[in-house]
Amino acid sequence: MIEKRFPAVLNQLESVQKFVLDQLKDYPYSERIRAQLDVAVEEIFVNIAHYAYPPGRPGWALIRCQVDQEPLRITVQFVDSG
Repeated sequence: MIEKRFPAVLNQLESVQKFVLDQLKDYPYSERIRAQLDVAVEEIFVNIAHYAYPPGRPGWALIRCQVDQEPLRITVQFVDSG
């Protein structure tokens, strides 16, 4: 499982989405799967950025990814302390 910690602020969303999609770079997947994954990651990360921490005191989000091949499956975990 690969993991990376991000500041839980909205301007990190693109970096979080790129981190998750980079885990699939060596595997074939459809545009539909990419779009669904983007939406799921966006929803979860935005909720952490908006609601997990008090206003003016942003925290962090740890993103963990694991890719399995047979069948192709990506597991994404979000961890925060909010």
